[in-house]
Amino acid sequence: MARTTIDAEGNALERVKKWAPKTRTGCTTCRKRRVKCDEAKPRCRRCKAIGVVCGGYPIVIHEFFANQQQPLTVRELGSSPAPAAVKPSQWDMHIFDLLRTETVELFAGPFARGFWTVNLLQAMRQYPAMWHACLALAATQKQLMISQHASSSKTSESAAQSERHALHVFSLQQYDRSVKSVVEIVTKPKSQLTEADKEAILLAAVMFSSISSLQGDVHEAKVHARHCIQLFQCWNSWETARSLGAKRNSARRGCVLQEEQMVGIVAHFECQFPSTSGPKLTPYCCGTGPLMSVEEAYYEFMLLLCELNAVARRAAQRDAQEVSECHVAAVGGPEPDVFWHYRIEFCAWRRRFNIHRVADMDKPAARQGLRVLELLFMGVEPVLAMGTPELVRNWDEHHTRVWDLYRRSSTILEEEDARRGASKANPWDSERFMIFESPSSTSSS
Repeated sequence: MARTTIDAEGNALERVKKWAPKTRTGCTTCRKRRVKCDEAKPRCRRCKAIGVVCGGYPIVIHEFFANQQQPLTVRELGSSPAPAAVKPSQWDMHIFDLLRTETVELFAGPFARGFWTVNLLQAMRQYPAMWHACLALAATQKQLMISQHASSSKTSESAAQSERHALHVFSLQQYDRSVKSVVEIVTKPKSQLTEADKEAILLAAVMFSSISSLQGDVHEAKVHARHCIQLFQCWNSWETARSLGAKRNSARRGCVLQEEQMVGIVAHFECQFPSTSGPKLTPYCCGTGPLMSVEEAYYEFMLLLCELNAVARRAAQRDAQEVSECHVAAVGGPEPDVFWHYRIEFCAWRRRFNIHRVADMDKPAARQGLRVLELLFMGVEPVLAMGTPELVRNWDEHHTRVWDLYRRSSTILEEEDARRGASKANPWDSERFMIFESPSSTSSS
């Protein structure tokens, strides 16, 4: 029954509801609660404000299919995001949409947004191994999100369990197909392996580590990361990257990533999972020109830290061997000028970084990365001031502290902003940026 109102003359008038367009793009939680969603990504602020888990956003592509009398195929919608050899189903496209709208936001930090939001999608289109591995990653992430949402809402446990099971089966199937694609590559004769083949294998290892991290299997995540490092060294890719000299942003034929992007990923792994078999190279020298981006500053810092870590660990191992063989006190470390090189290079990096920071601090997209790099240098600076014997003797402890500082950087910055009353930056969980650690273990840190 329509509501009525009375005009000035006493006549009954039918009330006409003001027209407003109905949107279907809000998160599923707000839509169930019948409230307006602010549509913030990856989680809306309205759900966060009242302490409920945001259920994410509906898949637009399925609504498009539902409105068609004759559902179109994926390739009729336009260029497919899948490799030419793969025929994606509607369910594949559903998970792909989750990947590009939700999953990448969990992993894209201030230094790798281009990788997760652009390069990753390019790699999925080029390499079947990456297409399947990324779908497995997105399905795993959605499965965990449903588990968290079900525990804090009135959603039917049986319905949630059924959906989790379907995603789990899908993830296993995609993971298996990705592994088979990698096996097809590695069984080629060594002489036939192209740079694109090597890139596909390394990137698949990155995704496998990410999946294990989300599942809480830290050991398995570390195994995949170490395999990525070992293959990179086996293929002499460190030397290949160094042969480029000062040339930046060099592309490789048939590859998605630039040479230095792949080096940056492996250097990050090497810093996080250190070993005494790190790269034995001519000490790295930073560029002399101005830094062009926060990503370049991060790349140079991480490569210096990676090499310093490898040199310090080899020195400690050598000293321990000398003590056991000669039964004399260790003199500590390699020749002083080896560490002196890294002291000089870190100082040179700091000078160039300060110049770049002044120029880019007003840019919101770069501010967060600049602040994280400042924190990291604060962690490394005391180590550089140590004498060589002390540096070698205590390196493991200091390296762990630097990495813990990096891992907790997002929390540290949020607390600093709260004290200053500053507006919050884009939400970012540093413990999930190229993390490969159990979410449960990191949350307790």
